[in-house]
Amino acid sequence: MSQTRTSPPQAHERPRSTTRNVLVVVALVWTVQLVALVAALSGVAQADIAIHFRTTDIAWFTLMTLLTGTFFLPFAVKAAALFGKKRVLLVATGLGFVGDLVAAFATDYRTLLIGRGIAGVYAATAPIAYAITRDVFPRRWVGLASGLLAGGVGLVAFGGPFLAGWLLDGYGFRGVLWFMAISTAASFVLVAAFVPESPVREAGGRMDWIGGLLLGGGITAIVYAVGQGSQ
Repeated sequence: MSQTRTSPPQAHERPRSTTRNVLVVVALVWTVQLVALVAALSGVAQADIAIHFRTTDIAWFTLMTLLTGTFFLPFAVKAAALFGKKRVLLVATGLGFVGDLVAAFATDYRTLLIGRGIAGVYAATAPIAYAITRDVFPRRWVGLASGLLAGGVGLVAFGGPFLAGWLLDGYGFRGVLWFMAISTAASFVLVAAFVPESPVREAGGRMDWIGGLLLGGGITAIVYAVGQGSQ
C-alpha cells in the first residue's frame, strides 16, 4: 500500500483568513465547473460548426475532447500524487488553454479537432481539484468546499445553454471558442494566484506507464466504441 508524507506545519505559519479560503474555493469551483460548461457550450455550438466547415463528422468535435481527456486522466492523477496537485492542475490547464487557442484560430476542421483534442487534457483538472480540497482547507471548510464544487453542476446545466445561445447569436461559433479560451486562461490565473500546493505526496511512488496505458487506453476504447455506436 502506498504511503503518503505531509510537510509538517511550520510554527510561524498562521491559518489562512476567511477571505483567502473563499478565494481558494472560487478558484477551484471555477476550475471544476468549467469542464461541464465547456461540454454544454460544445454541444450547442456543434451545429453551427458543422455548417461552417461543411462536415458530417461533427461528432468528433466533442468526441476528441472526451477521448484525450479519458486517456490522460490516469497519468494526470498519478502525477498529481507524485509531484503535487497544484503543479499538475496548472499543467493541465495550460495545455487546455493551448488547445482552445488552436481551436479558436482554426481555419479547417482537422486543425479544429487537433485543438479540441489538446484541450481535452483539461478534463483531468476536475478530480484533482476535488482531491486538493481535502489537503489545503481546514477541516471545517472541507465539507463546504466539496459541496460547492459538486453543487455547481446544476447551475451550469441550467445556465450553459442560455450562455451558448447568447454567444452564438452575438458572436457566432467563434465567440463560443474564444469564450472557452478566455475562461481557461482565467482558470489558470485563479489557480496560480490563490490555490496553495498540497503538502501530500506519495512516498516512494513512480509513474506506472504500462498500467496507465492499459487503463487509459482501455477506457478510451470503450468511450470511442460508444461514440461510434451508430456505425
